[in-house]
Amino acid sequence: MKLITLTPIHIGDGEELTFLEYIKKNQELHVYPYDYLINKIYETYKGEALLTRLSLFKDFVKSQKIQSLKEFFEKAKIDLEPKYKLVLKNSDLQNVNIKTFIKNLLGFYIPGSEIKGALRTVFIYGVLKSDSKLREKFYKGLRAKIEEVKNIKDKRKRNEMLNKIIQNLENQILRIGEKGDAQYDLFKSILISDSLPIEHERFFVDAVKVINSSKEIKEFCELLKSDSQISIEVKIDKDIALKGLEKVGILNSELKNKNIENITWEFLKKSAIDFYSSLIKLEKTFVANKIKKLELKEKLIEGLSRIESIINQIKNSSKILIPLRIGKHQGYLSTTIMQLVKKEREDLFNEIFKFSAPQVRSELKVRSELNKTRKITDSDSQFLGWCVLYVR
Repeated sequence: MKLITLTPIHIGDGEELTFLEYIKKNQELHVYPYDYLINKIYETYKGEALLTRLSLFKDFVKSQKIQSLKEFFEKAKIDLEPKYKLVLKNSDLQNVNIKTFIKNLLGFYIPGSEIKGALRTVFIYGVLKSDSKLREKFYKGLRAKIEEVKNIKDKRKRNEMLNKIIQNLENQILRIGEKGDAQYDLFKSILISDSLPIEHERFFVDAVKVINSSKEIKEFCELLKSDSQISIEVKIDKDIALKGLEKVGILNSELKNKNIENITWEFLKKSAIDFYSSLIKLEKTFVANKIKKLELKEKLIEGLSRIESIINQIKNSSKILIPLRIGKHQGYLSTTIMQLVKKEREDLFNEIFKFSAPQVRSELKVRSELNKTRKITDSDSQFLGWCVLYVR
């Protein structure tokens, strides 16, 4: 089994490299994470040489006199191999932090939970799309919940209340029985391992920038290259989802969730194709209507059309190829079932989005609109996160 990347991907670990942990050398970034650097200094130098460099390092960290790790290396006469090197695609990088890609002791990897989360979303979308009664019930519940939260000023509480109705829907689709216990989740049937370690040569550093914003907003990230093939193990075993039920004696024809019949690669493939085909159309409309610069507009449409073409090829293939979008910077419509609401009940979607993302910008102080933006790579204007899961 493998995951094939179509565009760059960033899966963050919540950490950052400070500008004191890397050195720019031509078109490369030499990375020296703090703990690694300290250990290397201890391994390489002994006695007075070690004490001198540790003293200089302490001053380096505390003072503002030394402006870069390169300058510290020169002053302390240090010559150490970096932990890893990455291609630097963006020359604008100047003494800023870099958001790191998730790693374990063996190096960069893709968590199985990241892929499983995307599959859950497309599965719920597929079930909703095929069940009009359930869909109408969901829309009715959303409408009622909006009326309920209108007078609540606390944004966090509003979001919690709106998210709860979506969580209830997910439980109804994916859990067995009335309690909605996680141990009876149908997606326990799907086993997805973390990927094998990914060599650092497959990664690069670039800025991810916000488009359709009145301000220039960028953040630098470690990114997995497009056209990478990552080994990963996946398996469906429906017995696992039902294992505990028979033991406690509550498995019967009434409680058995009929959606377990849809836990198949074929249904997931079809649902993913529907979900992401719909998303591509929405994204194309956004680009056509919101992006003013003609060159950027054409490049973004070209990139979306390429992904759309791949999804159409997948649709006509007998192989189990499942389009997915994973990682950070996917955007709101990629990570929730709300794009179905947007497609069928746009007024309802706009009200929900207003509560979820209430930031607005004023135009000539006359009117305000929802701050709808997208994120792309700075150097080559690609949307992030697109990939294909190939299940043999």
